[in-house]
Amino acid sequence: MAARFLTHYTVTLNGVRGILENGFAYVPNKRKLIHLLVPEHDWSDAEPQEFGMISFTEAPPQEADAVRTRYGYYGIMVSTDWAEAHKARAVTYIPTVGPILEKWRVSFTSAFDATKAAIPYPEDTFWTKAYTNRFAAFGPKEWRDLLAIYEYMEPAENAAEREWRIVHPHPLGGYAETKEAIIAHVSPPRGWATVLHVVPVTVDAVVGFVCPAGDTAAFMEAVPAAFHGLRIREL
Repeated sequence: MAARFLTHYTVTLNGVRGILENGFAYVPNKRKLIHLLVPEHDWSDAEPQEFGMISFTEAPPQEADAVRTRYGYYGIMVSTDWAEAHKARAVTYIPTVGPILEKWRVSFTSAFDATKAAIPYPEDTFWTKAYTNRFAAFGPKEWRDLLAIYEYMEPAENAAEREWRIVHPHPLGGYAETKEAIIAHVSPPRGWATVLHVVPVTVDAVVGFVCPAGDTAAFMEAVPAAFHGLRIREL
């Protein structure tokens, strides 16, 4: 059974306020796994489906030390129902050595080779987008299907994060490349950014917050008034 809530952690109170006022921003996410699945190709410029993701953890706050240490100690807890309504799914963690990896490697390499064989100009940048964008892929459908799976894959070394993620539904390129640039662009979102770059968060989606012990007063000052009635969990 899915967790009742998922938590997104961030580093600063300004980050909390920005999310509540402007929405969760999609940010690039390199899973650093594709080079093990298709070692014949150079993935240093771009990974498949890295166009933007929003990450949460299903770990309760008292079990989320690995996530909080890496991503920040301020948490926004959203209902799992809300997240699933926005197509959030649990991540699949893949060992980076051993028979499970080998089975995935066979599938990915075979599908990649078939796609590469179908590309008329395999060295041309336009055509090679088929390697990294499932909406631009053509030829056998296996590569498109595997890219959709890859959106929710992660190396097993990160399994303690117990991640769920919302994946950008429009991976068409042209987005800012860094997390900082994207967040600046959607603070507040303007024009197409309101459609393409954020998932708005409403009061009924949020079930509570997490903050470091002793920071409750400052947290309340940062949080928009509409969210003041929600529980704050101190850790």
